[in-house]
Amino acid sequence: MGRELIKHLNIYLFLLKVNAMRQLEYRVNIALNVMVELGYLGVKLLYAYIVHDTGVHIAGLPPSSIYLFIGTYMLMTVFFRQYAAIQHHRF
Repeated sequence: MGRELIKHLNIYLFLLKVNAMRQLEYRVNIALNVMVELGYLGVKLLYAYIVHDTGVHIAGLPPSSIYLFIGTYMLMTVFFRQYAAIQHHRF
C-alpha cells in the first residue's frame, strides 16, 4: 500500500509541475490574473470593512454573522473557479 501511495503521489507532483510550466509560458496572463484576483479580494475586504465600520444589521443579522457570509462567499468562489478551470482545460 505504501508503494502505491508513493507512486500516485509522484504522478500527482509530476502533473503539478507540468501544469506550472504551462502556466508560466504566459507570464503576462499570470500577472493580470493576480491583479484581478487582488482587486476582487480588495472589494470584498472593503465591503467587510464598511459593514464593520457602520455596524449595520442586514436582515437582523449582526456584523459578525455577515462576516460568515462574506467568508463563505469567498470560499465558494474559489471552489467554483477551480472547478471551472478544470472543466475548461479538459476540452
